[in-house]
Amino acid sequence: MKLTPLLTIVFCLSLSQCFANSVYVANAGEDTVSVIDTDTNNVIATVTVGTEPGTVAITPDGSYAYVPSYFDNTISVINTANNNVVNTISSGLLSGPLGIAFTPNGNFAYVANNGSNTVAVIDTTTYTVTTTVTVGTWPVSIAVTPNGSYAYVTNNNTSFNSVSVINTANNTVVGSISVGTSPFGITIIPDGSFAYVSNLSDATVSVIDTTTRTVLTTVSVGNNPRYLAAAPTLHLVYVPNQEDNTVSVIDTDTNTVTDVISVGNSPFSVVFTDDSSFAYVADSDDNSVEEIETATHTVVGETGVGNAPQGMAITPTNLLPPTYLNGTQKKRQFLSQTEFYNTIQWGPSSSSGVVGYNIYKNNTKIASVSASTLQYIQHNQQKNVLTVYSITSFNSNGTESPSISVSLQ
Repeated sequence: MKLTPLLTIVFCLSLSQCFANSVYVANAGEDTVSVIDTDTNNVIATVTVGTEPGTVAITPDGSYAYVPSYFDNTISVINTANNNVVNTISSGLLSGPLGIAFTPNGNFAYVANNGSNTVAVIDTTTYTVTTTVTVGTWPVSIAVTPNGSYAYVTNNNTSFNSVSVINTANNTVVGSISVGTSPFGITIIPDGSFAYVSNLSDATVSVIDTTTRTVLTTVSVGNNPRYLAAAPTLHLVYVPNQEDNTVSVIDTDTNTVTDVISVGNSPFSVVFTDDSSFAYVADSDDNSVEEIETATHTVVGETGVGNAPQGMAITPTNLLPPTYLNGTQKKRQFLSQTEFYNTIQWGPSSSSGVVGYNIYKNNTKIASVSASTLQYIQHNQQKNVLTVYSITSFNSNGTESPSISVSLQ
């Protein structure tokens, strides 16, 4: 008996909506967030938030954008499905909130309180600040390690020039790393081995070994480097240099600058698409965002946004399901005993970051397999009983793709 394909189930209004990235741009000069569709590079929404939004971060599953507003001491929560503000987090424990980052499971957000020299920890289920952690003076940016164990915080005051390391298990500071002058932005490369810190006042980037928590080397870049970013699939870090109107390209294998890209006026932040094909740079004085093709390090497009864009974040591309699914039911004879068993086979997902596949039978999960496994056999099955098998892809965060299904008729 053969398994016949059913309709692929995709929980989106359209495939382009399901699989495209959106760039969220904090416009500090007009208290809004611009939303750019990366398929068209058009602004598809403008969302009103609190006073002077400086940064934005997207939850790991892509469902929400969190926008700290410096002068309101609030965080606006935007539903990325409809770009409506669904919650505003207000607490006496928020003071000049700036940088924000999530744990990989999305359960907690860490927020740099520039006004109180603390980091606020937000429970994303209840939208409440559960505790604060005292760090250095004028914390600006935060990056969480890929395993979720530590949060790295830049302390911008020149008396400190340090990065505080918070253990996220107990929210205590477990280390302080001396870096360059006025550390500002921070990014951690995908394997978690190194953190890159932009030092605003001495035009450098400090490279931190996250195992030893020491500075491995220092890389010279342009003047006033701001919010830098590591490419998800390339060994590159892009550094926007606000005063020079350039982006320095650092090769993370050699920790050398391999290219300098001329961009618009006052580049402030950069983000990459999931596949690292393109980077987006916010030009604060031009009220625009430029698109850079990473293969050639050239600017290929520009989109007008709100007044004084600063921090940005990009939604993750939803994972694609396996490329096909089919199978058969067979029988095996053991002396006088007959066993029926189902074999299903599928093609690998074309998405990067897939670590495995979940297998469902009649909407109940029955197994998970690694990304290298493209077949599943279920023994001792009944003949002529309608059975529906569904397969989803999943990544290291546990996020699942839409499912593709087949039925045993």
